[in-house]
Formats: sequence, C-alpha cells, structure tokens
Amino acid sequence: MRVTAGSTLVDLAPGASTDLDFDVVNTGSVIDGVTARVIGLPEQQVRAHPPVLALFPDSAGRLTLSLELPPAYPAGRHPLTVEVLSRQDGVASEYVDLDLVVPTRPDFRLTMRPEVDRAHRTGRFVLSVTNSGNVRLAVTLAATDPERAVTARVVPERLLLDAGRSGDVLIEARGPRMIFGSEVDRPITVSALATPADEAARQADAQLRRVEQGADPQSADPAALINPDGDPTPGGGVPVDPAGDLGAPNLPEQSIAAILRQRPWITRGMLTALILLAIIALWAAIFLFGLRQVFASDPPTKAAPASFFDTDIVLQASTGQAQAENAPPGALPKDGSMPSGLGGTIAGTVTATSDGAPVGRILVEALRPRADGGLDTASSAATQADGSFQVAGLFPGGYLLRFSADGYDPVFYPGTPDQAAATAVTATSAQITAGTNVQITGHPASISGSVDPGDTLQPVVTTVTARPVSGPQTGQDLATTTTDGDNRYTLPDLPAPGTYQLSFAAEGYQPTVVSTSVEGGAQRLQPAVALTAGPGQIGGLITDGAGPLGGATISTTVGGSTVSTGTPTVGDVGRFVLGNLPTPGTYVLQISAPGHGGTTQVVDLGPGQNRLDLTVALPSGTDQVTGRLVDAAGNGIGGATVTVGGMTNPPQTGTLTAGTVGGFSLSGLPAGASLTLTFTKAGYATTTVPIQVGSSQAVSVTMTDSQGRLSGTVTDPNGTPIAGATVTATDGKRSWPVTSSSAFAGAAAGTFVIAQLPAGAYTVTADAPSTLARTTLVTVTAGGQSTADFVLPPDPAAVPGAGG
Repeated sequence: MRVTAGSTLVDLAPGASTDLDFDVVNTGSVIDGVTARVIGLPEQQVRAHPPVLALFPDSAGRLTLSLELPPAYPAGRHPLTVEVLSRQDGVASEYVDLDLVVPTRPDFRLTMRPEVDRAHRTGRFVLSVTNSGNVRLAVTLAATDPERAVTARVVPERLLLDAGRSGDVLIEARGPRMIFGSEVDRPITVSALATPADEAARQADAQLRRVEQGADPQSADPAALINPDGDPTPGGGVPVDPAGDLGAPNLPEQSIAAILRQRPWITRGMLTALILLAIIALWAAIFLFGLRQVFASDPPTKAAPASFFDTDIVLQASTGQAQAENAPPGALPKDGSMPSGLGGTIAGTVTATSDGAPVGRILVEALRPRADGGLDTASSAATQADGSFQVAGLFPGGYLLRFSADGYDPVFYPGTPDQAAATAVTATSAQITAGTNVQITGHPASISGSVDPGDTLQPVVTTVTARPVSGPQTGQDLATTTTDGDNRYTLPDLPAPGTYQLSFAAEGYQPTVVSTSVEGGAQRLQPAVALTAGPGQIGGLITDGAGPLGGATISTTVGGSTVSTGTPTVGDVGRFVLGNLPTPGTYVLQISAPGHGGTTQVVDLGPGQNRLDLTVALPSGTDQVTGRLVDAAGNGIGGATVTVGGMTNPPQTGTLTAGTVGGFSLSGLPAGASLTLTFTKAGYATTTVPIQVGSSQAVSVTMTDSQGRLSGTVTDPNGTPIAGATVTATDGKRSWPVTSSSAFAGAAAGTFVIAQLPAGAYTVTADAPSTLARTTLVTVTAGGQSTADFVLPPDPAAVPGAGG
C-alpha cells in the first residue's frame, strides 16, 4: 500500500473545517479496505469519506479526511500524523506527517455579579473574566469612579488565562460613611485590557505570513523566524516586529459597570421612629419613676421606745445585778448581754434528711420581705447540738426563715428551696412561736484513711464497709471499697450528715470496727486503723549436715526483747519451736551450737501464720577471715575498728598501722557462717560488708571519706583572676572562710580550696574590695569534690565618677 498527500501544511482557523485528500494505491494482490485516522486530534473532530475505501489490486483511490477545530483550539503549529490502515492482516500501516497551523483568535468577555450591591459602606463584586479565544491572555484590570466618591480596589489586578478558561476577580468598593440620609447609587466602571501571552501563537502567525508571501514553509524552523535581537530572519524570512502581536488582531479595551447602592445607617423613617420611641420612653420613665416614689416605697420602719424591751426584771433575775443609781426608768445596761424583753421569739428544731438526727451549727435567719422583692435580715441565730434554735428580739409580724450552712442546701421554712414557696412565720410580742421544725439536706461526704497491717512483706488487701448507725438504712452496707497498694482507702458520696460504723476485714486478721461522724459536704480524714492478727509460730529441724543436732540455740527479737529456745539432745532431737510470735512480722533467727558454726535465717510470718518446716544445717568447726581496709586511692587505712555481726559475743579487732597498713585478721569464727564486718574510724563513713566464713579469698574493703572538698575560682567580668578575695562557706551553724590565692607553682591565681567539709548543703559567698559580693548554693557529698566559680562585678559606688 502506498499513500500520497496533496499537502502537508494545513492552515485552519479555530471553529473552521477543511478537507485533506490522500491518494492510496493498493499494491497488494487481494482486494483491500482502507481507512485512516489522525494521530494528534480527537476522533470526534475527524471524519473519513468514505469511511472505508475499497481498492482492487494495483488500483488507486482517494480518501478524504474532514478536520474541524473547536473555537478554543490553541493557536500555534501542531504536528499531526495521519495513519492509513489496511483491513488485511500482515499489511503495514502507512503514516503521513502534517503541520497544522492554527492562527490566533484572541477574545474575552466580562461578567459582573451582582450588578448592584446594597451596603452601608463597603460593597463587594465578583468579576468573571472568560478567555473565549484560543491564545493565552494577560488581562489587566482597573476600577474607576467617575464621581471620585468611591475607593475601589481590584484583587488581583492582573490575570493570566489559558484558552477557554475563566478567572474571578474581587472588586471591593468603599464609599464615604453615611449616618443619616437616603440611599445613593455610586457607579463603578471596571476596564479590562487583554494582550496575547502565548509565544506559540506568535510563531504560528509568523509562519502563516510566510506562506501568504509565497515562502517555503519548510525552508526554516518557524521558531527561528525571529532571532533574539528582533531583526528580520535571514534567508528569505518575513520581517516580523518582535514587540508586535505578529498579526494577532488588536483586542479593544472592554469595560463593565457595577453600582454600589449605599444606604445610611439611620434612614429618615428610622430616625422618625427613634424620635417617637424616645418621646414615649421619656414619658414612661417619668410616670414609672413618679409612681415608684409614691407607691413602691417600703412601709415605715417599726420603732419602739426602750420601755418596749423592759429589762428590769429580766436583768435582775438573770445577772443578780440592780440598775445603776439614778438610772432613768427602762434604761438598758451598758455592759453584758441585752435580753429581748417583750420582743417576739421563733423557736424550732433542725434535723437531717439523711437520718433524722438533729443538726447543729446551722444558721437560722429571720428575713423581712421588702417591697422590691428583696429580703432584710431582722435577726439570726444558730442551732445547738440538739438541733434547737431560738430567734429572739423580733417585732410582731411575719418573717421568712432561711436555714443555711457550708455543706448544706439552703432551705426556707417549711422545707422548700424556693423563696416563692416559703411560708411566713408570725412573731408575737412577748411570746415564743414554737414548732418551726425543718429538715435540711447535706452535701455528700467522703471518708478517707489508711490501714496499718503491721510488719509484713506481703501485700494486704483490706475491705472497708460503711454502715449508718441511725436512720432508715441503719445497719445496711451503704458503701464498700478496698485498700490500694499504699493501704489507703476512700468511701465517697456518703449521705450526710450522719454517723457511720466502719468495718475493716482482711484475710488472716481479726475484724476491726470504728465509728465516725461526718457533716454535710465534709471530707473526713480518718486516723489510721491498725489491724490485729493471731500469734504465729516458727519451727523446724537443726542438723549438722548428716543428722539432727541437739544442743543448738535459736534466738530472735520480739518487741526489743530476745526470745530463745534450744534443740533437745534426746527424744525429738534437733526439733525446735518459737511460739506466740506477733504477726504479721519478719523475724531474724540466730542459730548456733557449740563446736559448730552459726547462721542467720530470715522468716516472714503472715497474719496468724505458722512456719514449722524450716531445716537448717550448721557446719562444724571454726575458721578465720583475713583482709585489708583501703581508701578510694587504694592506700591502707590503719587504726580502724573491725566488728563482726551475726553471731553471739562477736569478736573485734583493729586494722594494722605498720607493715601491711590496713590489714586485719579474725579467727574463731563459725565455719560456713554468713556474717557481716563493720569498719569504723573517725573521718570516714562507717562501712559494712557481708562475708562467708571459709572462703579462701582475702576480703578487700574500701572506706570513703565522710567529709567533702569545695574548690573554685574568683574572677572579674573580663576573666581576670582576683587574688585576696574572701570566700566563706556556711551551713547556718558554722562558717569556713578562706582567701583566694595568688599564682604559685601548680596553681593559678584566684583559686580557693575549702577542705574537710562535712556532707551537706552550704551557702557560699565570695567578696573582694571594690566589687559586689556574689552568693551560690553548693551541695557537698561525703568524699566528693564540689566546684563553685564566682564572677565579681565592680561596685559602682566604689568607682570614681560612677552614678553621675
């Protein structure tokens, strides 16, 4: 198959169509059906006539392809390939290369929304710019106001739009502030100037102009028609102005209008309505204030002369004192309490809602209602331990009683929290109005505390139960909890006030019961409760490694006293029992026998536990332990005391001060026993190490200094050492002063050292002439080295001319 194209250059404008003819020769030996497609264009833009071209062998035919471009097809030179396909298997397709040149057709349109924006001062519009051409456009926008009354802003002021794309621009128009007046229309004009911004479109237009002037389109690359300097292309090229649009039609400036309809904050109608409302409000205020002054004032306060509270008889009866001489009738005493005389009294009892028990320390207030709905306190009192109260000294009349206290819900008589539902109680002169009883509700309370299970290594979980001792739930388990890992417990949300019985139960312990009371909202911290358990026993068998051993001594310490027993030599040989031991507890058993070594056993007894399964073997004979005591530098320490622990009548010796300094030797120790050696010497920390008697290796023990050492430097702000500065370390009881040194062999100037400081915290102060003192805190450890460096600034008062 052979294909020939009529032309390889296609000039086609956007939105237009054209036909391309291809002569096809069937070079095969059979009838063939030929069709074609264009590589580089969508199938819907290409149609073949006929769809299938039938060709006999050695015959030729013409296949026509119709191309149609959409209006927004990009401008420029587009390489296309026509593929001619055979319906016969084994026949290769033929390809024809074409150049599609699309001229520029720039165009754009503007759309404003909304066209009218109604606002007090600032209006916002959205301008849509649509590139309806086929080249990329650079659109520059500007907004103006012919009346120059509006400040308009365009964001952004420049858009780059590809062909067929749209972009939105925000236009913000801000007019002058309008408080009063009518609505005003303020027009805004938005102008848009677009220029092509596509280099490919420029090259396509240049190539088209070459074709129009008869030049060979394939003689040069269209991209070379314009050289970098803008000169006409050599070799027959068409002169092109680089600054121009290369034949693209000039786009006229477009404009669109928008209107900011500015409305005042207060319109004329609103202003009229406000004036009328102000007049009405003024008249209403005048009438309201006047009527309140005339009709809404409180009634005149009741008053009575001193004779109303006649106290002569009451005073004489209660205090046994007569009135002062020449005192006027009805006069009150100058000191002591003032009895109520003929005033009214209101009495009653306050009980708890939780258990019905009386509640003390509740504030009872007699309140007199005011005309404005408020309350004035006429008198007050507090309930006694039995819940009773008396509010005395009241003028005859009705009163509201309010009951309140911290941790309780306030309540009005006869038991309502709402003032509106309260009932007034009438007080009568010289009489007691009794029976004003009220129940008050307390806030939930909590009880917290701890349990002491004794000396035990095993965790003990204790169950704590709270039971009320009065009220409708008497004896019931109201709250239950268990102790945590620290043996602490908390019983929250308990009805209060109330008295509770707390029971403590733990496995192996005897039950324990305590009583406690809580007020409303209280967070009761209960003292620690010690659990008690039954006695325990420790027993077992003592052997010499081969059989039971009689005559052995077993001892331990109970409450600071030594308790011991022995193993029998006849009968049940080697058996022992230590009874009546308090539990829980941890006991250290010291076991020894004549001619045998000693040993130590640690036994932990739980609550009421018996341990009768111990088996202990005592080695026979004695042995010795040797070793050496040294300091941190490895130097021997002589004169130290060495004490053996873990046996009865322990031996004691001292370390050598000559020869092998620090050496020691202890003999007559029970063979195979586990003992301890304790080393003590003044100036050193006491050291204890465990040993196993019978080990052939010598013991090496290191003691650390019990005192520490403090050193440092003293300099000025420039880093220059200060010699002669005083450095003092104090622990609040004693001081250690030293002086910083001058330079000498092996030490720099300004250094200081304070040796032999006991371990602890110190306040260290450095001071020198003509400087300001500085202080720091330093912790000195036993055998440790601490450091403190000081920088002393100059004292402004000591510098001539300082301070102005």
